[in-house]
Amino acid sequence: MIRFGILSDPHITIPETLQDYPGRSHFLEVSIPAINQALEALQSENIDFLMIPGDLTQNGERTNHAWLVDKLNSLPYPTYLIPGNHDAHAWVSNHEWSGLKHFPNIYKNFGYEENQLYYAAEVAPNIHLIGLNSNQFINGRRYVVGAIDDDQYRWLEAKLKKLDGSLVMVMVHHNILEHVPLQARHPMLKAYIIEKRKRLVHLLRAHGVELVFTGHFHMQDIAEHRGLYDITTGSLVSYPHPYRICEIDEKKVRIKSYQVTSLEQWPDLHTVSLERMKSLSDVYMIKLLTSPPLSISLEKAKQFAPQLRFFWPKIAEGNAYFSLPDFPLSIQMFFAQFNDCPPDDNNVVLSLHNPMKSYLS
Repeated sequence: MIRFGILSDPHITIPETLQDYPGRSHFLEVSIPAINQALEALQSENIDFLMIPGDLTQNGERTNHAWLVDKLNSLPYPTYLIPGNHDAHAWVSNHEWSGLKHFPNIYKNFGYEENQLYYAAEVAPNIHLIGLNSNQFINGRRYVVGAIDDDQYRWLEAKLKKLDGSLVMVMVHHNILEHVPLQARHPMLKAYIIEKRKRLVHLLRAHGVELVFTGHFHMQDIAEHRGLYDITTGSLVSYPHPYRICEIDEKKVRIKSYQVTSLEQWPDLHTVSLERMKSLSDVYMIKLLTSPPLSISLEKAKQFAPQLRFFWPKIAEGNAYFSLPDFPLSIQMFFAQFNDCPPDDNNVVLSLHNPMKSYLS
């Protein structure tokens, strides 16, 4: 059996780097106390290791990376992590930011052993974790959607062939399965999923990979497609401030979710954070309502948006359900698509199609 923690998108922001900007929904002020509380709780849970699927810092600041490295080095268990889009502000480092090119050097021994942006680590006997990089730069500029480059695909295929017969888990920042309807096609949502993801899904399924751990979307959700699970974990700086513990035995994957609900300076963190998310949702909801497939008028969208402020908090919590009997039928039907279906997004037992005993024999 293995037992590990998952926290995602901590967006570490030491006070002197805090930037405020219009429409900021991330509660960056709580990043340090929130991760401290989560790590303290995980330390008492006798976990074998910790997994962090990206967005480690506010915006790739060198000082924020340095704070996190020091913190993770103090833990009694190993940590495995990957870069997120907020860690990829630039390709090369300067006096203020750490470039993506140098990420493996900054986080050496947190999975990375070579100077490349992806790795495979044996986290337990005959059990391996593959960390992928879904951030790409073209002509020095960051690609706005998630993508896996051809060199990485070739490396991944060779590595999976070599690890046939082992239990292999994958960690990548951007989602590989859709967690909400139209995610891969909607202009507001496609930045959260890997472009041309079918190639990656096919490769993983062909080699018996069943568990993929992602972040980026700041929501609690577990998506499944033909025996492949994409387990995405919400952000520690966004409502509901979650983290997870995952336990895998011979045949089952047991996932339990927890939340940071109160901090010394924010005793009512959940209430404050929820209201913050709701208060900033109107612009998002207006854009969603005026975009295809609804494409309603701006005037009507402005009328409906305040009544839909609960939409994203419910999505972020997991297990969302929407009933809007007072809305026009077209809007009712659109939001009904977002009603969650099994498996449970927070506390669930999943079955392995390839029982773990086959890896341990």
